[in-house]
Amino acid sequence: MMTRCSWTVVCTSLIACSGRDGKQTNVQSSHSDSVNERAPDSTHAARSTQDVDSGNYAWWVTARFTPTSDTVGSIPIRAIDASWVKAALLTRDMLPPKAAAPGEWTDTTYGFVREGDFNQDGRQDRAMVGVYQTKAGEVGRFLLVVTQRQPGTWQKAFLATTPGEAGFSVLFPEGDGIGWSSCMECDSWAKLRSTPRGYELQSHSCCDVDTETAKSSDSTRP
Repeated sequence: MMTRCSWTVVCTSLIACSGRDGKQTNVQSSHSDSVNERAPDSTHAARSTQDVDSGNYAWWVTARFTPTSDTVGSIPIRAIDASWVKAALLTRDMLPPKAAAPGEWTDTTYGFVREGDFNQDGRQDRAMVGVYQTKAGEVGRFLLVVTQRQPGTWQKAFLATTPGEAGFSVLFPEGDGIGWSSCMECDSWAKLRSTPRGYELQSHSCCDVDTETAKSSDSTRP
């Protein structure tokens, strides 16, 4: 069962807790051009052949993925981040075999894509998670929100990245927003919500007592 309980043996916060490389989340403003809608990507992240030793860790901690595509959804990666060279959405079919074991993924509210009118502006929005690689060779996780400016056209509205590891992350409903986490059994996660000022990403961490908030501009607002 996928839960966020107080099991803090593994602490892989997306925002407040630094990873093993000591880096924290970057939240980037969105200033991209619109792109035409196409069918969802058939090319996703490939399962890495260099997965870390999983002997003593849960599969979501050790899983690593290789970015293989030059688009995310229907959007070219250059319209998401000019420094990226490859990216890919996470999907269930490329998770490690342990993820398919009975009881490992029984809650259908968890997933890699969520859709809705997040900011209640009358336009469809979509949140997606995946992995990326930069031109400099750096890899990491991302959370991307796109909005449908007009039928058939999507545009980046919000981007958050966590450099360091091209690993697992997942989305889930969280009150009036969306939860984002790389850990399925600890209290390190982040909440994405829309405010009058734009999208806001707020951390909830097992490592820090104080809650920190990161903000980004929203290019979909008038």
